[in-house]
Amino acid sequence: AAGTHSDGVVESTHNRDQKEFYDFCTQELTLEKANKNIQKYNYFFNYKRIHSALNYNTPFVYFNKLRNS
Repeated sequence: AAGTHSDGVVESTHNRDQKEFYDFCTQELTLEKANKNIQKYNYFFNYKRIHSALNYNTPFVYFNKLRNS
């Protein structure tokens, strides 16, 4: 049963990555453009996107709450 749960988590993560990142990278990219897109997505993921597993906080906010508690 643990394998089934893990598969679901991986699938969910892949689907989210597909919708939030890869679908926006359909044009031909140079390495420089790809790196910029990755940096933008990393910023979005850590500073703007809320995560249900983090009590609907961004990772940045959640980390700061833990650090200051």
